[in-house]
Amino acid sequence: MQSYYKLISQSSIFDRLRQLISDQGDKEWGASFAFQSIPVPYELVKLDTNLFHLMEKFNGLPFILRMRPMAFYPFHVDLGRLCTINMLLTDTPCETYFGSVSPSGGGLLDIDILNYDHSSYYLLNTQTMHSVINKNGYRDVLSIGFKSPNSFEIVRDYCVEQIGRASCRERV
Repeated sequence: MQSYYKLISQSSIFDRLRQLISDQGDKEWGASFAFQSIPVPYELVKLDTNLFHLMEKFNGLPFILRMRPMAFYPFHVDLGRLCTINMLLTDTPCETYFGSVSPSGGGLLDIDILNYDHSSYYLLNTQTMHSVINKNGYRDVLSIGFKSPNSFEIVRDYCVEQIGRASCRERV
């Protein structure tokens, strides 16, 4: 099973998203599981043509998710969304781990680590077991979730056709 797919296009709204975070400052952030969140204005996403087309075609909802420093979000599969496009917006050292459940059910096997490239989008298969370890500072991520019937494979295939092939990681 594939864990993630790196989109070939670079973000054209990276700096604007960072400014949105700066403007938000300490104002109240919403809650989303173990994260804080703020919505991303539709008009801002429209400035990035590829991202906007993906969001429109697959009914994506754009948010910035914030994870506190020195935090661990345990292995899980997402509820309510089958896949997501993420882009790391901070320079904070953090890692997203993917793994497969052992046949005996006694743990995870074949751990794979996603280290984000600067201003790059990643399509994540959120139905694969995954976890996040955040280190020294806040971890802010643009996250656009896609609900059923928009599976990872459907969105990935569209990206390959419309945007071009980039790197991807397979789970065995």
